[in-house]
Amino acid sequence: KPVTIDGVTPIHMMAAWGNDKVSFANIMDYSGSMFPQDLSNTETNYSSFINDLLMPFSASVIKFDQSINEVLPLSTNKTDIISAVSKTVSMGGGTALFEAMDKGVGQIAPRPHMRFLLLTTDGNNNQGSVSLTEILQRCRQQSVSVFVFGFGWLDVDVLKRVSEDTDGYYSYVPDSSELKKWFPKLAKVVNNVQVLEFSTEAAAVNFVDLTVKAGGSTLKRTRPF
Repeated sequence: KPVTIDGVTPIHMMAAWGNDKVSFANIMDYSGSMFPQDLSNTETNYSSFINDLLMPFSASVIKFDQSINEVLPLSTNKTDIISAVSKTVSMGGGTALFEAMDKGVGQIAPRPHMRFLLLTTDGNNNQGSVSLTEILQRCRQQSVSVFVFGFGWLDVDVLKRVSEDTDGYYSYVPDSSELKKWFPKLAKVVNNVQVLEFSTEAAAVNFVDLTVKAGGSTLKRTRPF
């Protein structure tokens, strides 16, 4: 059945959501295929993302190679989050990318409203028991988007699929020193997420087909409930 649009509001202006507007997990690749300068530039410039967010949020930090290191559980303390991202860890083995993502989804799935993973990686998964298909299915089931910054000799197909299949955001960063520009851009994306409220006469809603037309382009998405 058709629905009635009751309102569209930027997420940072959703007063009724209080301090639970956004929850995300930082999934940081420290495997042997990552270049040291990319890791250093991520750690150094990450604070510009946190400081540019306009709303309260909770975030965790997970660093991984073939093992998963939960550096910080979900926290609302900006200083603790930035410190956890900047913390040096001794890793450098294989790449359990999908298992690390799965750990992040598990952390934020119980949280209300907007949930996403912030993934810094080359996308070359070669360890772990979680498949690409499985992690994408879990992200969709839990309405978790994945925002990706890709580095180095990356697997473009995997990273694009991860972002596109979860309604996320993908950027290849050829020069990681430019993250000082990319992190604020991503903060603007998050700040400008629009919350669509609707009503319907249907007794139950299992999914909604959404079509948005703007600037000559049409975007279609199906959202489960």
